[in-house]
Amino acid sequence: MRPNLGENLGLGPTFSKSQRISCLLASNWAVSIDPKGYYMSEKLDGMRMIWTGMEMFTRNGYSLKFPSYFIEGWPTTYLDGELWINRGTFNKVLTSVRKRTADPNAWKIIKYMVFDAPFLQEPFSDRYAKLKKAIEKIKNPHLVYVPHKICRGKEHLAEELAEVQNIGGEGLMLRDPDALYDGIRSKSLLKVKSSLDAEAVIIDYVQDTHMKKENVLGGFLVRNDEGQEFEVGLGLKIGIKKQRPPIGTKITYKYCGLAENGYPKFPEFVRIYPEDI
Repeated sequence: MRPNLGENLGLGPTFSKSQRISCLLASNWAVSIDPKGYYMSEKLDGMRMIWTGMEMFTRNGYSLKFPSYFIEGWPTTYLDGELWINRGTFNKVLTSVRKRTADPNAWKIIKYMVFDAPFLQEPFSDRYAKLKKAIEKIKNPHLVYVPHKICRGKEHLAEELAEVQNIGGEGLMLRDPDALYDGIRSKSLLKVKSSLDAEAVIIDYVQDTHMKKENVLGGFLVRNDEGQEFEVGLGLKIGIKKQRPPIGTKITYKYCGLAENGYPKFPEFVRIYPEDI
């Protein structure tokens, strides 16, 4: 049954199969960047999702099945956001939405947290004002805009970061109020965390030299997007060591800034990066 969708509500062109989109991706914030005037929000540990006006796609183009009640009244144009339940529930979100047939009960606790309208060719401050107004008009409890504050400076940024992390949040996002939506990794969108994270691909295994048994996994040799190769051994749990993910698997790792040689300091395994998000 086709859900009762709304109109485009001034958020850009309506759905067209010929119109594809690349996601705007965040860069890391550096202390040399003055955050004053940026739009600031909590960094949600959710599943990135593009709503096309008719369909849901992950940032890598995988289609998601959803119950019709979930999108009741949604606009017939593009939105960018994350499927989210609560802090620390990333794996639960994945389990709930990656099924071949949508589970109506599993989707009841999920929200689509919207932070942008990609096809609205206006500065972010205007895009955000319009999407906020549209979502308030729709009144669907599963469609929620991400709250933002205007950052007053580095001290305000540090205060908000501490507050968010004290309640179990990942960090903050900063958005340049004057920037257009650009489907690349951009300095107009910045993530702020006490520890940074990134993705890399496993290219070899590292044996655990502290164990008397042979063939015990001690870590991974990985290659990141910059082409740097290094070992990731911290954070590996027994289950991952036994699983021994195949060569070519993408992982997420966190690290404490860059060393003098430009390589990540103290890289630590976080999780296997899902192929379909």
